[in-house]
Amino acid sequence: YLESSTTTARHRILALHGSLSIDEQEKVLQASSMPRIILSTNIAETSLTIDGITTVIDSGWCRRQSFDAQTGLEKLELQRISKASATQRAGRAGRLRPGRAIRLWSRGEHEQFADNEEPEIVRADPTPTVLELFAWGCKNPHEFAWLQSPGNEKITHACELLQMLHAIDIAGRV
Repeated sequence: YLESSTTTARHRILALHGSLSIDEQEKVLQASSMPRIILSTNIAETSLTIDGITTVIDSGWCRRQSFDAQTGLEKLELQRISKASATQRAGRAGRLRPGRAIRLWSRGEHEQFADNEEPEIVRADPTPTVLELFAWGCKNPHEFAWLQSPGNEKITHACELLQMLHAIDIAGRV
């Protein structure tokens, strides 16, 4: 829609997301004589400062990967961000000069947001991590000193899957 509007003649429209090549991502960081409109995923939430950004328009949504224990598959879901993410996103505007953030949700909705994001270790499939633990010589991932455990059920499921795939034997050897 933006590319077909009259905005295109006056603004440079750029995308920023993790599946772009490094060269394409770096185009966003390059100075431009034209005002830029940057459409971005969470990649820009905390990781970089882009000179010239004075306004952030925040939808309050993100796509987040999570593990579905019922299907044994990971899925990408559209979810509300946390209050902490909203603060981080607003902080992208005016990093180097005065700026503003426009939030596309009400104060009442904001109060319903979680304070922080759920850690990825709790959302993601722990199977690759559990396999790595076994490769390191860990005999029981349930007893590993996790900073935050993915949960006993997920660890058990990961161990069973690794045995079924013959990635580890019954003793936990890779």
